[in-house]
Amino acid sequence: MTRVVVSQAAQSDVETIIIDLALKAGHATAAQYIELFEKLYRLFGRFPASGSPRPNLGHGVRIGIATPCIVFYRYDRTNDLIYVQRVLHSKRNVTRAMLARRPRRKRE
Repeated sequence: MTRVVVSQAAQSDVETIIIDLALKAGHATAAQYIELFEKLYRLFGRFPASGSPRPNLGHGVRIGIATPCIVFYRYDRTNDLIYVQRVLHSKRNVTRAMLARRPRRKRE
């Protein structure tokens, strides 16, 4: 299975989303989204090329959907790694610059 690395930006995005959901929709809904994001990351690990390609956002950029959020990632075939770059609301106007930073690798 392909290893999934979540960038600091994506981690921060998810934390913000979860806090907002907990305040507006309750802790149960926030917990459901935590599981939804984790499930999507597991899917990426099993099927790295499963996300829809978004070449206009950069070479190799793909997306996964956790409505109303979009998870942006790249698959590094050479190292067999998925880099989750950002998790953003689908109404945002996402640009290449928003995805430009390379994530740090997590130490295992």
